[in-house]
Amino acid sequence: IFEYGDASDFRRQTLESIIAHTFSIAGEHGLECAGATAADIAKAYRAAVPLPDTSAKLDLDRRGHGEPQVSRGDKT
Repeated sequence: IFEYGDASDFRRQTLESIIAHTFSIAGEHGLECAGATAADIAKAYRAAVPLPDTSAKLDLDRRGHGEPQVSRGDKT
C-alpha cells in the first residue's frame, strides 16, 4: 500500500533499516534469517506445537441467558 519501489520514500528506508538491523541481531547471536511465507510459518508452528486433546467435550456456559423460549405455535 506504500511506494516501496521508491528508494527515497521514508517508508522504504524504514523497512530497509528494520531488515538490516534484524540481520545484524541474528548474526550477533549466531542465527540465520530465512524467507518464509505465512503458510510456511503456520506449518512450522503446527509441527512444533501439538494440538490439544479434543476428546473431552465442553458444554457451553449458558448461565445468565435464561431459559430458552419454546414456540408453541398458537398464542391464545
